[in-house]
Amino acid sequence: MSDLYMLPVKWVCNTNCVFCNFYETKWKIDEEKHFEDLKSEIDSLDIKLVKEVNVGVNWYEPTVFKYFFETLEYIKRYWFKINLFTNGVKLSDEKFVIKLSDFVSNVMITLYSSNDEEHHILTQNQDSYEVKLNAISNCLKHWIIPIQTLSAVAVAQAQLARKFRALQSVPVQKPVREALAVHLCWPTRD
Repeated sequence: MSDLYMLPVKWVCNTNCVFCNFYETKWKIDEEKHFEDLKSEIDSLDIKLVKEVNVGVNWYEPTVFKYFFETLEYIKRYWFKINLFTNGVKLSDEKFVIKLSDFVSNVMITLYSSNDEEHHILTQNQDSYEVKLNAISNCLKHWIIPIQTLSAVAVAQAQLARKFRALQSVPVQKPVREALAVHLCWPTRD
C-alpha cells in the first residue's frame, strides 16, 4: 500500500462544466450512508503505511458534501496529512477557508484555462475564474498551500474552448459533452 491514499467523496457537485455530464446522470446519494462508508474506509487504512489522504478526486466536489467537515475531522483523528482536491467555489468564502485551515494544509483548485474567457466557456459560469482566484487568495491568507492550480489538461481544454466558442450562447446537450469527453479521453457516465 502506498503512503498516499485517495478518498473519493462521491456524487455531489456545485458546477456544470461542459465536459462533465454529472447533472445529466440521475445519481442520488444517501449522504449519511456515504459518510458511514467513508468512515469505514478510513478505519481500514493502515496507519503505519498511509501518511497522506487526498480528499475529492475524479469528477466530484467534496466541499458540498453534507458531512464534509465531519469527514475531515474523522480523517484527522488518525493524524494523516490531508490534501483537498476541489473546484474552489466554496473556498471563495473566507469563513469556510478559516474552518478548513484546521484540517487541510494543501489544496488543489482546478483552473481549466489560464484565460478567463475560456474558463467561463468551459464552466458555463461567468464568475468562475474570479471566484477561483479569490479562493486561492483566501487559502494563501490562511496558510493553506495551493499545490497545483492549473489542470493538467488545461491546454487541451483551452483549445476546445476556442473551437467551441458557440457554447457560450447555446445550452450544451449530451452529445456535445460526450464529444468533448471522447476528444479529451475522459469517461462518460451513463
